[in-house]
Amino acid sequence: MAILSMFVIMLFLFICFAAIIALLCVVLGIGSVGITTFISGIVLTLTGKNSRHSTMLNTIGIILLIFGIITLLVFSSLIYYFIV
Repeated sequence: MAILSMFVIMLFLFICFAAIIALLCVVLGIGSVGITTFISGIVLTLTGKNSRHSTMLNTIGIILLIFGIITLLVFSSLIYYFIV
């Protein structure tokens, strides 16, 4: 019985860690897409090409960065809440 309960606990921890890693990958992906989009907008602005597209890229990049940061803060506060 002890071996079965240990197996269940290890399986639960494995699922939790896999979910944490997957969520971090999503958050880091959102942040990196935001940074790339923002930099693309800046490059378009500096080269003087289609200012409307560069403004859109800058806006989308900033929104994605803010969303990624908020998601990371919420996620870290949830981890802190469950650990402490």
